[in-house]
Amino acid sequence: ANGRSSGEGEASVLLSDVTREAFEAHGNSLPDNERKRAAHYFGETSRVVAGVAAWRRGDLVQLGALMTASGISSIDNYECGCGPMDSLRAIVAETPGVFGARFSGAGFRGCIVALAAPEHAATAAAAIRVKYASSHPELAQCADVVITRVGAGARFH
Repeated sequence: ANGRSSGEGEASVLLSDVTREAFEAHGNSLPDNERKRAAHYFGETSRVVAGVAAWRRGDLVQLGALMTASGISSIDNYECGCGPMDSLRAIVAETPGVFGARFSGAGFRGCIVALAAPEHAATAAAAIRVKYASSHPELAQCADVVITRVGAGARFH
């Protein structure tokens, strides 16, 4: 696949046309950039399936771990984010009461989405604000922390 993984040029093969087995057998023969993009794609596909199952079981610990793995893969394999966003994602993911965190908006002027226990959300939000402000004082005023709740429209059937 030439360029499609980096958003440039035309691709002769789409990842959706490649089986996981074929990627596992031959992925190491791809150029590094394409191999990393494909690894993110196949990993993300597996994480989504596992995430739906975890959500349905009510296993927020597992869902959070999958969110965090997704965030790390987007940094390592898809090269999303930037230093301050990577730092914020790590701070959020490591905060007590937070199950997991990942980018939304690909980390390019996007945001971090976290899954937290409702009873710990306010405390976690305050801790995130303090830690980010100490790590990035020049950006602290731009880093809003918003607590939301799942609404009736965000459910699986």
